[in-house]
Amino acid sequence: MSSEGQTQEESEGLGARFWLGLMGVTLAVGIGLMLALILFGYAWYSWGFVGAAILLIAVATGAKYLQDRRARRQWS
Repeated sequence: MSSEGQTQEESEGLGARFWLGLMGVTLAVGIGLMLALILFGYAWYSWGFVGAAILLIAVATGAKYLQDRRARRQWS
């Protein structure tokens, strides 16, 4: 395959903006997971396994409810 027909944009690869964005998203996800684990660990320490599981289910149910309500409003 010859590189004579390629433009400069095609030969540069993904670029710095992509890699900086990827690092930013990775860092944000890592910090979010760390906070979630700290909060879940604190709930487990305070209320035991059952209390922490109930809290986790309540948060997941609330997040899904908000997502479903937004999607229903979008399609209405």
